[in-house]
Amino acid sequence: MTFQNNYKIYPLIPNVLYFNGSSNNDHDHNYLSNFNNYSNAGIGVVLYINKERLLSNCKYIGNKTKNEAEYMALYHGLHIVLLLGITDIIVNGNNKIIINQMKNICKIEKYNLSEICYKILHLITEFNYIEFNYIYKNEYAEILANKAISDYDNHNIYTKIYTIDEL
Repeated sequence: MTFQNNYKIYPLIPNVLYFNGSSNNDHDHNYLSNFNNYSNAGIGVVLYINKERLLSNCKYIGNKTKNEAEYMALYHGLHIVLLLGITDIIVNGNNKIIINQMKNICKIEKYNLSEICYKILHLITEFNYIEFNYIYKNEYAEILANKAISDYDNHNIYTKIYTIDEL
């Protein structure tokens, strides 16, 4: 009698990336309009290695929709991770559509998003292991994305790495 092992073995990945994109429209009460209207936008990424925060980064990205900001945050975060030489990563985001698109569960239908999506898909091929997870709240990355917008609104246009104490 032969037993077949159908179990998948997942590596223990100590590297976790959180990403978030935000726009001034995020606080609009018309939820659906947030994703289609252009507004000042920012991105935030947080990288943990062995449960210790290695990097927190935010950046003002100009006049973008909420979805564009989310995709740009993911791209920015993955790019930073690769620059650091990390090739095994778990990615957590609070945008279910993006997470499902990265898992190839649903299609990318908006033409204006396809270019950034293809860039992200190309970056994904550089990883030995990558896993995407939907999380309900992405508080720290969201704070960073909003901080990038407020810095721009206050004429502090630059990318900065923030510590928790500075937020």
